[in-house]
Amino acid sequence: MRRRSYLFVPANRPRMYEHAERSEADVLVVDLEDAVPVAEKAAARDTVAATFGVFAAPAARVFLRVNADGALQEADLHLAARLPLAGLVVPKVEEAADLARVADWLAARPADPQGHHPAIVALLETPRGVLAAPHITAGGHPRLAAVAFGAEDFSAVMSVDAADAATNAPLLDHARASVTIAAAAAGLPAIDSPSFAVHDVERVRQETLRARGFGFTAKFAIHPAQIAPIHEILSPGPEARAWAQRVLDAYDAAVREGRGVIEIDGRMVDLPTVRRARAILGES
Repeated sequence: MRRRSYLFVPANRPRMYEHAERSEADVLVVDLEDAVPVAEKAAARDTVAATFGVFAAPAARVFLRVNADGALQEADLHLAARLPLAGLVVPKVEEAADLARVADWLAARPADPQGHHPAIVALLETPRGVLAAPHITAGGHPRLAAVAFGAEDFSAVMSVDAADAATNAPLLDHARASVTIAAAAAGLPAIDSPSFAVHDVERVRQETLRARGFGFTAKFAIHPAQIAPIHEILSPGPEARAWAQRVLDAYDAAVREGRGVIEIDGRMVDLPTVRRARAILGES
């Protein structure tokens, strides 16, 4: 399954569950962390438990963003143990050990009747987390399925305005590149921060284009209206797919003839190019 968009859904807003379920988002992230005030955390968990049935295929599509705080996270994990989830988003990850509690919980939890185990998305949104990205991704957690960047929290710690791209672009560019390079080195997809321009479709497109340039293959969203431009940018178009198919066909023919390198459109095609072509077509 190609996961390009992760739509946040406030856990304490059950009316929004149905809107999210009807959206075209690849993944829904029910958010117990930033979207819920501290005083409402317990009630939000009750709401999730009581309303989770609105999701048609949660084990394939729904993630739960848990809290970073130990006590709150433990309560969130107890809730998660009762739900057929596709995975968990773990915020404020700053070292590989921050994933240990969640990874241990997943290891102790039996698979569902289909043999499914929830995945983990590690959200790096502090300077320590960004600096430790290579160590976090190299930790080898079997459930770590993706790495994400949180620009808003990162900017707050750095005392800069995430929305002031003209001033802060070098800083945020460095952080984004650090996350995507570490993810790629570990063979993991990377998810970019959401755009806070809720209804400005063109701005969402431009931010997604920029994210793609850094190597992100997915993006968080905070409103269903953002899904279409995210999918437009992060989905390979007909020309890209046609090129990828030509590469694979030519390479397969060359291999059958005992040749490892070929040329298409004046460009050498070797294994790295073949891997890119397979990624475009969604092949392993």
